[in-house]
Amino acid sequence: MLSIRIAALEDNEDCAYRSKTNSLQAKFLAELPRFSDVASALVSQSPNLLTFIPATGAAVCFANRVVIVGSVPSESQITTILQSTLNRVQAPIFATDCLQDRMHEAREFVDTASGVLAFTVSKSQNFHVLWFRTEQVQMVKWGGDPNKPIQGDGTELRLSPRKSFEIWKQEVRGKSEAWTQPEIEAAAELRATLMSLLLSAPSDDNSGRSAASV
Repeated sequence: MLSIRIAALEDNEDCAYRSKTNSLQAKFLAELPRFSDVASALVSQSPNLLTFIPATGAAVCFANRVVIVGSVPSESQITTILQSTLNRVQAPIFATDCLQDRMHEAREFVDTASGVLAFTVSKSQNFHVLWFRTEQVQMVKWGGDPNKPIQGDGTELRLSPRKSFEIWKQEVRGKSEAWTQPEIEAAAELRATLMSLLLSAPSDDNSGRSAASV
């Protein structure tokens, strides 16, 4: 009964989140086709990527340029993140709340990118979208130190109850707020929209707006 109740509460939270963000996301997606430079529009217009999915920073990589909004890693660090994540996974959406578990270099920029949500629109045109979340230090409480070594009576080791269940606190670093399922689904929807725009963009021979301007 408890697990059913918890699942119901989680479903209610997801529904409330979707209800709150759906109209804003719909407006964001509806306005994208009117911009000739969609890459810049994703970060410079209102609403932008940070209102579409809450984060502390976002970046759009297209061809040889990177456009950003909010607090983000350096351009070289963003390139490193792409090489270690999207270039190595097959899933359409990449999401982690602990980037340093995926790449040791991430320890150098936990203040801007402890968590990453990203996808690729086009590998051939180097078109990628990334959201970043900063480190959110957490304090975890344990019923005793889980790393405390086993103590014996000097003659043999045997299982016995703990002598002390004093609360032991552990500070967890390098993690961000987790990405929710509705946020991951929203990223997938944006990816589909951008891929459609990229495919529908006319060539330079037929229009002033080319696929490269997306």
